Amino acid sequence: MQPLYGSAAILSYLLGCSLGGPQCIRAAHMFPKDYDGIVASAPAIDVNKFYSYRATIPTSELITPTLWKTKIHDEVFRQCDKTDGVEDGIIEDSSLCQFKASTLLCPDSSTVANRTDCLASEQVDITFNLQIDGGFTERKSSANVRTYSDNLSAFKNKGGKLLDSHGHDQQILSFRTPIFYDRLPQGVNLDQARMNEFTRFFHISGMNHCMTGPGARFIGQGGGIDVAIARTISFDREHNDRVPPKTTTRTKFVNNTAALSIDFQRQHWKSPLIPLQLNPKYPDSWTCKAP
Repeated sequence: MQPLYGSAAILSYLLGCSLGGPQCIRAAHMFPKDYDGIVASAPAIDVNKFYSYRATIPTSELITPTLWKTKIHDEVFRQCDKTDGVEDGIIEDSSLCQFKASTLLCPDSSTVANRTDCLASEQVDITFNLQIDGGFTERKSSANVRTYSDNLSAFKNKGGKLLDSHGHDQQILSFRTPIFYDRLPQGVNLDQARMNEFTRFFHISGMNHCMTGPGARFIGQGGGIDVAIARTISFDREHNDRVPPKTTTRTKFVNNTAALSIDFQRQHWKSPLIPLQLNPKYPDSWTCKAP
C-alpha cells in the first residue's frame, strides 16, 4: 500500500461469497486484527458436515431432483407463499412455513418407480428427516476445516463489524447461518440488542447461491471491480458514520440483465425481523414485525 499509494491503509475490508463466505467467518475468528469490516455472504456454515448429501441410494426412500424441483416445490409454494401477505412466487421467511408433505402421499401402495405425481410414505418421511453425519469428517481433518466459530469476541472487541447474508437456496445449508447468528451472542458475551452494534444478518428471499434466483437479490454481484469498489465505499460509510443498516434494498432486473430496466426492488430486513408486504413490486410498501 505504501509504495503504490504513498500511505498505509487506513481501514481494511474483506468481502466474500460462497467459498469466500466461510473464509470471511474464519478470518474474523483467526485474524481479528486484520480487518475493520467483513461482509460474509452465503457462508454455508458447517459445510464440512454435509458432504455426504451428494450420495444417493436407489431405494424406495430416494427423492429424485426432478421430484424435489417440481411436485414438492410446487406444493411448498401452494401452502406457504402467502405467509408474507402476498402470493408472488417468493417465500420471505421459510421459518413460517409449516409444510405438510402428507398432502402429496400416494392414495395407494404404488412404488416410486411408476409414480411421479405423488410420494410414497417413505418419501414423505424423509422430507422431515434430513440428517447430518456424526462429525467424522471434522474429526479426521488435519486442516481445521470447521468454519463454525461463534467466538468472535476478539474481532468485536477491536471494533470490527460483520455483515452476514444468505439466500434461500440449498435449505440444508442456508438454515445453518441463522443458527450461527442466534448462537453468536453467547460467544461474544452480548445480548441481542448490543450484538446489533457489532453484526447484522440478512436472509435474502428469492436469491439462490450468491447471485441467481427469481427475487430481488442484485446488489452488485458479478459486476466487476467498479461495483465491488462501490459496495466497499457503501460499507465504509456505514462503518465510519455509525449508520448500521436495518434493511438492504436489492434489485431484480428484467430478464436478469442489468443493462435492461428494473423489474422490481425489495427491502430485506435484518434478522430476526419478519418482513411483510403489501405490494411486492414497491420496496417502500414493505414493513416488518418482531418474531
